[in-house]
Amino acid sequence: MQENQFDIAPLSILIFLTSSCLVAGQVINPGPCRKDINYLCVDSTRLAGTWYIQYSYPVWMDKDYRCQQTGFTRGHIVSSDISNVDGSERLKTGTLTFLEDGQLQIKYNGEDALFFKVLSVDYNNYIVMYSCLDLSSGNHAEYVFIHTREPKFDQEVYELYTGALKTQGISTKELKWTNQENCENFAEQPSKRHRWC
Repeated sequence: MQENQFDIAPLSILIFLTSSCLVAGQVINPGPCRKDINYLCVDSTRLAGTWYIQYSYPVWMDKDYRCQQTGFTRGHIVSSDISNVDGSERLKTGTLTFLEDGQLQIKYNGEDALFFKVLSVDYNNYIVMYSCLDLSSGNHAEYVFIHTREPKFDQEVYELYTGALKTQGISTKELKWTNQENCENFAEQPSKRHRWC
């Protein structure tokens, strides 16, 4: 899957809601958040494991990172990526809480909590996550992250997750491709390589 499969605008913003696994991106739009976004309740057991970020609304500060991954296990979250500049790894940990209304609360250590809605998921191939925040300016910020179970995916999976966004009228043209190539020397399972006490 190549970057040019999306009509990508330079530096906009998110889908699963984790821009680099570490910093959330956003797209700013006028008016308040929409109230008609439909989302799914998630099976926490089936969600567990490693996910690879494929597309998100871009963030300027994260443009020099690749191999972005997120792992879920036992109510925890661990995110990681690799710098394209010096090859160093970033690692971020926190908690994952399943709320009664079906939303996911992700709170990285030392940061404010983020609240995400799952728009579409089949657990074996992909998950689409979305968040929206009303701003004091009267505008709203949208966040989107698309994760897949494997670093590479086929056209059918691509059609499924982009279709989930288009069905709800959420833009795909701002999505930024995440480079998951040449990550062989990077630990494949962030949720496994981090030991929980």
